[in-house]
Amino acid sequence: MSVSTYSGSRRFNKKPLTFLMTVNAFFASTVVFSWTLISVFVAEPVSWATWAPLDSTTTPELFGYPFILLWGLPLAGVFLAWVAKNFHNCRMAYLSVIVPILILSSIFCYYYFVPLQYH
Repeated sequence: MSVSTYSGSRRFNKKPLTFLMTVNAFFASTVVFSWTLISVFVAEPVSWATWAPLDSTTTPELFGYPFILLWGLPLAGVFLAWVAKNFHNCRMAYLSVIVPILILSSIFCYYYFVPLQYH
């Protein structure tokens, strides 16, 4: 016979959550620190989606509108996931790290894979 000291609520696996938090943090740090390398692929879809110019040849302002979308949204998701994980709110934690990935990947996929006549 074994004794369980868990309080009765469901446990959730923290490894996928940690992986998604790492993916978001990695993307945000790549945008901030390696803009010249990824701007070839990232600048044009984001400027198309936000209707705000984002230059791929120069480093934009850190708190400029389209640029903060690229690094601020994933970092906000990581922060909210960390807070939700500490309050044992599994759904909110996963939602806050999945939404930035879905938003940014849908922008990039729509821009690169949908024919130009539908833009």
